[in-house]
Amino acid sequence: MAGRPLSDTSDVFATPLHTPLHADNAPLEPPSASHLNPGQSLTSTPRDSYGASASASPSPSNSTPFLVQQRDKEDGSPAEVVAVKSEYAPTHSRVPFYRKPWVWLAAAAAVVVIVLVVVLPVVLVANKKHSDSNTSGGSSSGAQDGGGSSSDPGKANGSPQSAAIITGGDGSTITMENGQKFTYHNSFGGYWVDDPKDPFNNGARPNSWTPPLNQSWTWGKDRVYGVNIGGLFVLEPFISPAMFQKYPGAIDEWSLSQAMAADTASGGLQTQMEQHYDTFITEQDIAEIAGAGLNWIRVPIPYWAIETWQGEPFLAKVSWKYILRLFGWARKYGLRIYLDLHTVPGSQNGYNHSGKQGQVNFMNGFMGLANAQRTLDYIRIITEFISQSDYRDVVPVFGIVNEALVSTIGQDQMTNFYYQAHQMIRGITGLGADHGPYITVHDGFIGVSKWANFLPGSDRIILDTHPYFAFDGQPNTQPLVTDEGTGQPGGIWPKQACNSWGASINTSRSTFGVTVGGEFSNGYNDCGLFVNGVSNSHNYPGDCTVFTDWQNWNSTFKEGLKNYATASMDAIGDWYFWTWK
Repeated sequence: MAGRPLSDTSDVFATPLHTPLHADNAPLEPPSASHLNPGQSLTSTPRDSYGASASASPSPSNSTPFLVQQRDKEDGSPAEVVAVKSEYAPTHSRVPFYRKPWVWLAAAAAVVVIVLVVVLPVVLVANKKHSDSNTSGGSSSGAQDGGGSSSDPGKANGSPQSAAIITGGDGSTITMENGQKFTYHNSFGGYWVDDPKDPFNNGARPNSWTPPLNQSWTWGKDRVYGVNIGGLFVLEPFISPAMFQKYPGAIDEWSLSQAMAADTASGGLQTQMEQHYDTFITEQDIAEIAGAGLNWIRVPIPYWAIETWQGEPFLAKVSWKYILRLFGWARKYGLRIYLDLHTVPGSQNGYNHSGKQGQVNFMNGFMGLANAQRTLDYIRIITEFISQSDYRDVVPVFGIVNEALVSTIGQDQMTNFYYQAHQMIRGITGLGADHGPYITVHDGFIGVSKWANFLPGSDRIILDTHPYFAFDGQPNTQPLVTDEGTGQPGGIWPKQACNSWGASINTSRSTFGVTVGGEFSNGYNDCGLFVNGVSNSHNYPGDCTVFTDWQNWNSTFKEGLKNYATASMDAIGDWYFWTWK
């Protein structure tokens, strides 16, 4: 958040729709297994040792022909299988083992053993159960499981034998993994599903106007009412200020990780980070998100969830298990996930929320291409995971680079990177609906209009813009409590949101395709601790306690804030509020 320039979304533009493609009629060159065009390859990274060894000169072991070879016919017809050269043919033949008499004798003996050991006890047990049921007078088969008929989404196949409650709605009791309980409140027709016998059950629904996870989401028909889970896996000073205040001099997660690692008295880096991952967002938060009428969550994650390289101080490979836990909670309450790669090696924007504040070393600088190649590798890993059948309905959108600073990197350079990523991703998933996630690209702070003619004919790309007033560099002193002639509090801000964002985003939907507001906020000025970073003050010249002392907000202020929020939501259309906490 800190230091982010305002996304300019006021220009008129036109660009082809990025709709699902059919594999047999794709305008783009069909994706290949090698996701980098040889003529446009990015510099390979030192860790690509397997690729280097594969391209080395042939050795006796890898130059030996296989048992069969294929030869293309001269007329271009399919290749035929030809016999191998005699020097590679088997030197002797053996009678297949299944034709030997002793094998059949052993098999017959095994069948007898199976009948005696398995079948006979089953028959005896079945007879005993039948006898018991006759003597007991046909007692009840057990408590009703709360699952009901299998025709109802999320039910446990209609089995009346299980006593476990696997689904529930408003007023049901939830027991969390730590044993604590809370009451699920959802007055919008939503219900949760948690079936231990079917842990990947996608029958849950957050509310009546959102399809369950096991039904298709239709962009342009179904509306996104989302919220970000910011500050959980990518730490930001203004979201978790206490963690930074404990270590003076920590300005980003890089420096915070170094300070935590040195603080062995407090448990070091892993203990403190895991405490944050485990407690900052709980299952009850996710349940409350569904109960609030929301239907999507945007989940920023760092590249160090996968790995770090030598010299990088981040806690590597630990947050992934908590990310998976969050996936499970979202599935349970029917929330779809927009997964966002919020940090990339080298930093894509130099802001504190990229992991390291300072320079942009992604697609820029001496290591820019190497860092881009490394980022593609992480995008590949994430794509392969979330495209599995167990996760594709829960994570149907993947943002591949958050807020790349295009003014520094260059739009042509970012377009080339996005092309490489698109080809790689669609080479993994295939083309068309239900073949992997939608790919999200950010407008790079140059405005949605500048992305006209971006990758025409590409498959399922979303344009993301992050409209804020708080980071436009202006003091924004106009109050919320005035009505500006409308009869409703909110000051100039409801109209400002509509005029600044509504028209351009609507135009983008009919020209580019799916366009979302991946972040927006009720904060129209930069009041708040560490909003502009640990070392920077705010531009607002007045008394910020009017905004930060939320316990003393009066009804007029709250109504003005509500009007501004709803106007922002209407202007953006498909939105993700920044942030839940």
